[in-house]
Amino acid sequence: MLTLYDIPLSPFAQKVKIALLEKGLAFDVRPVSFADPPSELSELNPRAEVPILVDDLSGDQDGEATAVWDSTIILDYLEDRYPEPTLWPESPAERARVREFEEVCDTHFDAVNWGVYEVTYFNRAEGDEATAMLDAARSQLWGLYAYLERQLETREWLNGDAFGRGDLAAHPFVSASWAMFHKTADDTPLARWLGRCRELASIQRVREEVRTFLQEQRGAPVGRRRTYRGYRLDWMMRSGGRAVVERGIEADTIAFSSEID
Repeated sequence: MLTLYDIPLSPFAQKVKIALLEKGLAFDVRPVSFADPPSELSELNPRAEVPILVDDLSGDQDGEATAVWDSTIILDYLEDRYPEPTLWPESPAERARVREFEEVCDTHFDAVNWGVYEVTYFNRAEGDEATAMLDAARSQLWGLYAYLERQLETREWLNGDAFGRGDLAAHPFVSASWAMFHKTADDTPLARWLGRCRELASIQRVREEVRTFLQEQRGAPVGRRRTYRGYRLDWMMRSGGRAVVERGIEADTIAFSSEID
């Protein structure tokens, strides 16, 4: 049995769920709470974050379960362990292209959405400060949308001729920014691509789980600690959120990466 440690709002966990569903693999979900994470989380992943996939049927280590973390590594593991149906495009050049924009989504796109959530959902900025941060995010999203649309110039799907790794890697980020903040006109290539994605059962399930999660979390305390690192911290510092970071440090409502021992 496959078990996925999951927070529905995580775009990285969403990537993995869509891949599992598209491959037709049965899996259990182990919900991870912001406030009370399971004790085994740090044992399975030294960064103590989702997603984590535990494969009890792997048999790779004398019958012991295999635990894999980091969404990109999990997706690679699924392709190696359960290669049919493949989610990769056929040629090495196309696979490299998909890996490149998956990395852009995991870093730059995630950071913009993270910053928008900090303002609009967690209410960490108000007034002129919030306006400046959202203006920066809007400008950056236009650039990211244009970048992805260039991938669609000669393709129906970001992955190529059929839905696959490239699409499931980008969808969580585009869908989140579309829903919560900023979208293009309905007749753009990116909008049409998103519409095609939303016709898929795997995407519909993930979107419904996000809606349910947000409804359940609405009104929860906003003082929870959120981890700033890498591109997320970079975005905050260069997009008008420096004071947000400083206030969060003082109030102990943000955290940074933990040491690995």
